[in-house]
Parts: sequence; C-alpha cells; structure tokens
Amino acid sequence: MAGLGMAAAVEAVRPGATETAIAAAGEYAMRLAGAEKFWSTHVSWGARTNIAHGFPTRRALESGDLVMIDSLMHRLPGTA
Repeated sequence: MAGLGMAAAVEAVRPGATETAIAAAGEYAMRLAGAEKFWSTHVSWGARTNIAHGFPTRRALESGDLVMIDSLMHRLPGTA
C-alpha cells in the first residue's frame, strides 16, 4: 500500500505543484486502497530538504528542485 502512495506522490511531482498537493496525492491513493490511519507525510523541496521531517507547505515546486518524500505509510489494522 505504501508503494501505491509513493507512486502517486512521485507522479504528482511537477513544476508548480505544492508540497501539500504531493502529500495529498500519496495519501489519497492509499485511502482508495483501504488505508484508514496515517503517520504524518513529509514532503519538501529545495532548501527545505535539509529539514529531517518537514511538514508540507503551499510552496510551489520549481524546475530543478530536489524533492524529498518521506513517511508515506499507513498503520496496519489492530495497531495503535
């Protein structure tokens, strides 16, 4: 399921997209596959990739930015 989320997030990466939109694309794909609970999804690019777990913002991706996508994972049923 995490693979589906990562694939959707990577597919959404393009100039003009926001960090929030990339995170949402990944989480949406996992929800469609049946996921219900998530850890925080972290997406950042450019200078913000030096933040270990940067929460996504509405900053728009620019051509040539390095992109970091982290923590696109769901909690398994029966776990806290």
